[in-house]
Amino acid sequence: GGWDRDITTSEEIIMWSSAYDTLVGGGYELGDQDEVIRQNLIALTSALYENYRDPATANGFPLLHQNNHRSKVGCAFITAAIVLAEHEPDPGDPRAVEYEDPVKWAVYGFELLERILEYSHLTEDGVYSEGPFYFRYTSQNLVPTARAWDTWVAGEPWPVAESVQRASPWRDPRIVRASRWMLDVMLPDGSLAPHDDGNVGRRHYYGLSPLGDQDPSEMYWAWGL
Repeated sequence: GGWDRDITTSEEIIMWSSAYDTLVGGGYELGDQDEVIRQNLIALTSALYENYRDPATANGFPLLHQNNHRSKVGCAFITAAIVLAEHEPDPGDPRAVEYEDPVKWAVYGFELLERILEYSHLTEDGVYSEGPFYFRYTSQNLVPTARAWDTWVAGEPWPVAESVQRASPWRDPRIVRASRWMLDVMLPDGSLAPHDDGNVGRRHYYGLSPLGDQDPSEMYWAWGL
């Protein structure tokens, strides 16, 4: 529950979930350790989820984190929901019912992601208000999550409510434009323009980013610099 701990936990969830999913998908036999790993992932994700749904459990810090904290955490919830989709919380355990449900993780994860990337930090033309460095920082979680979700749902929109469709983030026009914006403000050496809250000399994940119809060759060129 410490300051910035949610950022670190979000990255841990994505890396550990991805590693587990890769091993299982590749046919690796985990034996008795499979359930241990799953329970560890469930425990970590549910703890972070509880922190955000009940900020008092994290010293109130989630109330203050209104930027990339929320988008990165949202991506972690979505990723865990994909990997642990078949998990059903114990109906006799109130805490498990409230905090260990992958469906709730996914729904809330998208709410956090949209709050930052749809309503507060991205303009219609794809400019990210925290600057290029922090869109890169967000993309560290966003890119693998968006790609995994898009593969899982075969690119289809997700019906989240009656007459309401949520686009796959890999195909979301605003996220695609933000990836293009990162290319447009790139410096000649391939690094990010260090304006707003940014660091000098960092580069983006150009060749791994969501692409528009006209972007692939330019993105791949930039990635290779």
